[in-house]
Formats: sequence, structure tokens, C-alpha cells
Amino acid sequence: TFDTATGKGKVVAHLPSAIGHASAFRFQDKFLILGGRTDASSGAMTDQMWWFDPTTGKFTDAGRLPYVLADAAIVTGGNFAYVVGGESPHPITTILRITFTKE
Repeated sequence: TFDTATGKGKVVAHLPSAIGHASAFRFQDKFLILGGRTDASSGAMTDQMWWFDPTTGKFTDAGRLPYVLADAAIVTGGNFAYVVGGESPHPITTILRITFTKE
């Protein structure tokens, strides 16, 4: 969290594993975190996805992408999200659509 009035911040959670260059977006009351780089020196990437619940600070497995992915843009609307481009491990031209069903 970051308080703009005081200029102070604090860590509210830690990722299940170290990642950089991941993408994330909000869906309803949770956040979906997807892909990213797991090792800066080798450039290793992941296809892992996690749900993050900010009310509990907990992460749960959200499955896997069809391929490793980092640095993708996200566009959301209604019950879907588009995952646009990114690297896998080189720049890619794909657009994935993630559709959410009611729980």
C-alpha cells in the first residue's frame, strides 16, 4: 500500500515465487497475475497464473497459459480480458482472450 498524504508505503503480500515482467489485472474482487520472467540472468519465463485476493493477501493457482509469456499488455471488459503481444521468448503477435464464468 502507498499513502500519498504521508509518502509512506508498506508491503502487503509476497508473490509465491520471484517474478518480473508479469502482467496483472483486476477481475471482480481479485487480481489475476500471469506469466513473467523467473530468472533475469537466463531470461527464463513462466506460463503460470495466480489469483491474488487482496482482502486475505493469499495467492491461489489459476492454471497455465498456453505458452510462456512476459511483458504482455492487458485489456479488460465485462467477463473477459485480452492478453496482447508480449514476449515468448521473442516478441509475439498473438492475442489471447480469457473469458470468466460465474463461480
